[in-house]
Amino acid sequence: MAPNFSITSLVGSGKEKKLSSSVAQIFESKNTNRFATMPNLTDTEVARSMDLLLKVEGHSETMAMSDGEFITSKKRSVGGHDWAVHLRPKDHWAGRHRPVTLKLVLLSEARGGDVKAKLSCHLVDPAGRLEPSEKKSISHKFCKSGDFFGPLEVTARDDLVASGYLADDSYTVQCRITVDMTATTVALAEQHGCDDGAVSNMEIA
Repeated sequence: MAPNFSITSLVGSGKEKKLSSSVAQIFESKNTNRFATMPNLTDTEVARSMDLLLKVEGHSETMAMSDGEFITSKKRSVGGHDWAVHLRPKDHWAGRHRPVTLKLVLLSEARGGDVKAKLSCHLVDPAGRLEPSEKKSISHKFCKSGDFFGPLEVTARDDLVASGYLADDSYTVQCRITVDMTATTVALAEQHGCDDGAVSNMEIA
C-alpha cells in the first residue's frame, strides 16, 4: 500500500530521481510537540534552531537502493540560511556495516564567509513506548553554498532491525539544526572567510 503523504525526491550520483510508491519514502514534519524534551522552534540572541521529524517508510525497500543514493529533506531556513538534511539508508562509506547516516547541507551562500551549524539526531518512537535513543551530533563551519558535513551515524542497520524503533517497516529520526548566531555575527564583523579552513567536530550526548 502506498504511503498517504507526498513523495519527496531521491538523489543519488548527482542526479535527482522521483520516488515511486514501491521505494522507501521519507515524511518530514516540524511538529515535534509530542517529544517534550525538545521544543519545536528556538530563536534566541545566540542561536537559532529547528527540529524536524524524518519518517522513513519502506525500510525493507532500501535494500534495493544503491550505496550512493540518499533521501533528502525539504529546504529549511534556519538562522538566515537555507539547509537540507540528507538521509542515507545504507552508507557504505561510513563502514562495512552500512549504517543509517545523515548529512547537513548548506543550500544558500554563507554570509560573511562562513557559518557554523550543528546537526543532532536520535531515533524516536512516535507511539511513545520507547525513550529516544542516544543523541549524537556534529558541528561544522560551512564556507559556501553546497558545503556539507557528515556522515552522522544514526544507527547500524542490524541494530535498527533489532530495536523497537522499527515498526511496520518504518522508523523516525528526530533532527535539530542549530546555527551559531554568535559565530555568524563575528564573521560578518571581521569578514573572516574560509581561508583558515573549516572547523568540525562530532560528539555523542
